[in-house]
Amino acid sequence: MLSLSTIVRKNLKGFLFLHDIEPPKIHHLKELMEMCEHINSKFSVLWPQLDILRVYSVLPRYPNELGITNDDMKVALGYAKIVQEFVLKAIDKNQDTETRGRDSHGERSIDKDKQR
Repeated sequence: MLSLSTIVRKNLKGFLFLHDIEPPKIHHLKELMEMCEHINSKFSVLWPQLDILRVYSVLPRYPNELGITNDDMKVALGYAKIVQEFVLKAIDKNQDTETRGRDSHGERSIDKDKQR
């Protein structure tokens, strides 16, 4: 389960990085999520999944101490995928917005009608 929270953490940090925010060197999913939510309020839909994944973010020395079942792992994996897919879509939408109105060299296109 530690790997799943790591995947989610890396996705959230990547989103921050792409918004010119240096991600803090922390492991707290809640803090990272709040930072992402500040940029894009739609991130709030991810809180239920994040709350479950946070439970597994710090494992005891022996994973069996938590009583994690195969079903628990499948649910957590599904939640990690939901978060990752959301972040990737948010990045795509951001890139689409930034590239609209730019020419093939990345320069802002000038609307000739507005120039007159």
